[in-house]
Amino acid sequence: MVIILLLLLLPPLLSLIIVVRIRTKVVDAQQGGHKLPPGPYSLPIIGNLPHMLKGPHIYLTQLAHSYGPLCSVKLGTHLFVVGSSPMAATEIMRAHDKLPTYRWVPKAGQDGLQDYSLIWATQCTDH
Repeated sequence: MVIILLLLLLPPLLSLIIVVRIRTKVVDAQQGGHKLPPGPYSLPIIGNLPHMLKGPHIYLTQLAHSYGPLCSVKLGTHLFVVGSSPMAATEIMRAHDKLPTYRWVPKAGQDGLQDYSLIWATQCTDH
């Protein structure tokens, strides 16, 4: 009975794994122009989140020792570039000073609320 159940579940599971691997290869090929800093291997959907359970500061310190002052980490489906030294942070802010200010704003903040508070601002401006 158990063998029959395994034989029924094995083909869909293997096909799911193959589809996920092909999809990640295609996405990586499409992002070939982006040079990202080195980082650890991440799981397909949850990224490196399981490693953060022992403490984000401990995990990021281990990454800094392994990959240097600049590394990329995938948390869930979002990719982050982490600068772990003052020199790396200075370089990031010098080269990409406006880029970190672009952020997701909920629909509630897109209805003219940016005129009333900086919390709803989607990007920095020169004013």
